[in-house]
Order: sequence, then structure tokens, then C-alpha cells
Amino acid sequence: MLTVIPGRAGQNMEDGWEDRIAKLREECPSCTIEVDGGMNLKTISRAVLAGASRISSASAVFDGGDIAQNIQKLTDATTD
Repeated sequence: MLTVIPGRAGQNMEDGWEDRIAKLREECPSCTIEVDGGMNLKTISRAVLAGASRISSASAVFDGGDIAQNIQKLTDATTD
């Protein structure tokens, strides 16, 4: 599920993205729901709580800092 309009990095997420994930999860409990667009330390846990089972994130992984450390921080943010 894409939470932004396709095109460029760094966009604001569309309104209602969490509700869309939750509705999809409700309609298909066994589906793998991957979320892309705007996933970062502030939004990743919200996506998982809404029902996402996979997260795709480029900017939060590759922009600045150590890639492995960034991945670990994102992983940790889903378990807080």
C-alpha cells in the first residue's frame, strides 16, 4: 500500500493512510500488507499497529548515518 502520491521522495503522507491499512487488514487478516511512502521513525509503529506486516523505506534507511544502525532503529521502533 502506498501512502503518498507516486513520484518523489519526501512527500507528505495522504490523509487516512492508517485507516486504509486497518480496513485492508480487517478484510484480509491473512494478507501480507506492505507499506511504502513516508515510513520513518515517527510513522513505522503507526503502520504496524494499523496492520502492516512489511515496511519499505528508502530515505529512513539510506539518508545519513549508518545503514545497519538505521535499520535497527526502525526495527526497534516497531517493538516499543
